[in-house]
Amino acid sequence: MVVFHNRYDLSVKLETHLGAMLDQLKELVVQLNDKHDAALGEEPSREIMKIVNAHHQSLAYLNAKAAQIDGEVSALEAGNEALRKQAGP
Repeated sequence: MVVFHNRYDLSVKLETHLGAMLDQLKELVVQLNDKHDAALGEEPSREIMKIVNAHHQSLAYLNAKAAQIDGEVSALEAGNEALRKQAGP
């Protein structure tokens, strides 16, 4: 009988803690939704960020291509220098 009461008391405490945790979780979800809704109201800044990100991606692509071309030019210069040395004065 004592074991039954202990288990019952533990289950009541557990239910109380879980209920409190559920309430906290509900409140957190409401806060997150409110913040998300407020952030959606700032559409101009989101559009600006999209434009800036697109420009950044374009610049990164151009930078990679410039590095590739620089490597190819260096290889051509090295080949040209080797041909000049072979041809002599």
